[in-house]
Amino acid sequence: MKQLEGADPVAVGKYRTIAELGRGGMGRVLLSSAPDGRLVALKQVRSQFVEDDGFRARFRREVEASRKVSGAYTSAIIDADADAPEPWLTSEFVPGPSLQHAVATVGALPEESVLRMTAGLASALSDIHRVGLVHRDLKPSNVLLTDDGPRVIDFGIARAADSEEGSELTTTGWLVGSPGFMSPEQAQGAPLDSASDIFSLGTVLVMACTGACPFTGPSLPQTLYNVVHTEPDLSGLPARIRPIVARCLAKDPAARPSAAQLRESLGSLAPSPRPWPQEIHELIAEQQAEIERLRVELGKRPAVPESVAPVLDKPAPPYPAPPPASARRGFAVGAGIAAGLAIAATVLALMPGRDGGTGTVAVPEATVTASGQPAGDPTALGSAQPTRDPGTEAPRTPTVEPTPPAPEPSAAPEPSEQAPTTVTTRSSTRPASIVSCFGDYLEEPESVLLHCGDGNGMLRGLTWSDWGLSTAHASGQEWMVICRPNCANGSEVHYPATVTLTGLVGGRYTTMQIRTPQSPYGPVSRYRLDSNGPTQTD
Repeated sequence: MKQLEGADPVAVGKYRTIAELGRGGMGRVLLSSAPDGRLVALKQVRSQFVEDDGFRARFRREVEASRKVSGAYTSAIIDADADAPEPWLTSEFVPGPSLQHAVATVGALPEESVLRMTAGLASALSDIHRVGLVHRDLKPSNVLLTDDGPRVIDFGIARAADSEEGSELTTTGWLVGSPGFMSPEQAQGAPLDSASDIFSLGTVLVMACTGACPFTGPSLPQTLYNVVHTEPDLSGLPARIRPIVARCLAKDPAARPSAAQLRESLGSLAPSPRPWPQEIHELIAEQQAEIERLRVELGKRPAVPESVAPVLDKPAPPYPAPPPASARRGFAVGAGIAAGLAIAATVLALMPGRDGGTGTVAVPEATVTASGQPAGDPTALGSAQPTRDPGTEAPRTPTVEPTPPAPEPSAAPEPSEQAPTTVTTRSSTRPASIVSCFGDYLEEPESVLLHCGDGNGMLRGLTWSDWGLSTAHASGQEWMVICRPNCANGSEVHYPATVTLTGLVGGRYTTMQIRTPQSPYGPVSRYRLDSNGPTQTD
């Protein structure tokens, strides 16, 4: 949770804002209060999407479809405004930690809890698929653990950001989904149906049982390659969970069960008043106490006149967004995604209409090489070897080098609508580190993915000085892909870059500045470094 600042809206529509729950590729989520006092999660869409002529119509269509979803295991859509300068929607606010946070805090879940969670998630997906929606971004941070079972949040709306052609690699260069939890067809930018969500569900279940994503590699390209080609090691899963997951993770979508078939295969489960381990119920109680504190603070604020909505203390700044199509963050799809899709000829062969050679794009002062053909070992991008915190690391599978659970990598990671928790800084035994998109603590990394999940750029070949001091410096290259004619057949560009890290708190750097004076897209970019990985702030 982030405290609102003076430039943030006091209200959006008829909803009084309380705090920022998070932000990601599509926008940010604000904890807000409805006129009747209910807490809601209000998602504001980034202004860059509104520039697409068809976005508002798609947003309105997807909201209407999402409103038809009703069930015990979903968070209902309450309200929306597709015509606002920054379109928004509100959904039921569900108190409870995300599966991501719960596993990171208390460890992997026991078999009985995972079975109950599987039944709830299968029921939720069945409700979502029944109205013709595909979730597209089912991941641990979009699964909340409440006192009476799981809830699936953030469903359906990701489709509004997609192009009319239905490709998951959008025309704006953003990837919809979280790489480690994508289906093979989603990783290749193919059209999706409900079977894609079933694959993601299987990956979520592995994470719940083991504390790690089964496909995570040391780099984004390797992760995408694993999703498409490798068979995960399921030997460490409980006996009753293993066959369920194996069916969900079939590479062929037609071989996966439907959500309804999956729920039916589980049979009847005995009722339980406390579906989770005691430690998770304690987390829920802590969050409910924090919610009550926020309610008290909201009651001390002056009421917002209903005739004035939204009310701003001062004009709200736009979200950091890619410039127009010719500019840096619009055409650039991170090296991770392009390399993951072009990592081997077999990957390209699975992408209808995207195979074939490519030309280079002339960009001033840049080293350009074609990326439409594979370039050897899929791990060749290089990645710093992470230093993991033994105090928080979850159990790991022995064959895929997954990372301890942390906020998910996603194409630009989507914010979670879970209840806020009080964050305290813990002491660190490492001299200095930054947290990667995959939740690893990195010391003097050779490469850093800049935009978690959406692959909107990468730093490579970093050489560090003054590491561990209040200000650390590095030189290297910023690497991105120009999506012409498309992202799969684009061109790689490289610019000399210097990096400065500051804000060393609790053994972790919290701010990063990148200078690329030869880049035509802008000489300076700044990032916030937190447990979600890098987030661009300008």
